[in-house]
Amino acid sequence: MYLTLCVMCGEKCASTPRPTVNVEIQALPSDARDLKIESTLCGPTRTTTILAVADTGCQSCLASTSFLNQLGLNSSHLTPTSMKMRAANQNTIGIVGALIQCVTGFTQSMEPKTTRQIVYFSHSTDKFFLSMEACRDLGIIFNTFPSIESVMTDSSAMHNDTDDPNEDRCHCPPAKPHPLFPHPYPFQLLRKTEKN
Repeated sequence: MYLTLCVMCGEKCASTPRPTVNVEIQALPSDARDLKIESTLCGPTRTTTILAVADTGCQSCLASTSFLNQLGLNSSHLTPTSMKMRAANQNTIGIVGALIQCVTGFTQSMEPKTTRQIVYFSHSTDKFFLSMEACRDLGIIFNTFPSIESVMTDSSAMHNDTDDPNEDRCHCPPAKPHPLFPHPYPFQLLRKTEKN
């Protein structure tokens, strides 16, 4: 568990879990042709729903080779690549190959948003990471990211699929609005007069 300092009380609290989102993934031979990338696919793969990590620090989409099985594929369907990647701790991530994938997410009103990304596959992870570009295309982050902006959100937008409601991350009392000034005032206001 990672810790962070609460801005309210200064105490150490559990960090917010990684942001995740349900997306549908599918590989289409036409996408590879459009990008002039060789593909061994004979037709569209099956569509599968996965829980992906929205990683704004990730420059390229990265996935576990285990997701190939869910698409009905294996490592032989990947396009060889010389791409080299490193994790945040600077450890090398071994890349097996790449595949153009159609990634689709849905808004709260079930409006689909789609992006086509080169996804790099590795044995070094068991997750599917959405890159910053993919997060922008899907509307997860604004096009102005990482500019500092004032963003209005509602409680539903703050919901995270990985949040545990039983997990106490902070023991701060909830913030309350300041009280309104009484009217009429419970005392007489004295006006200071200037002496001539």
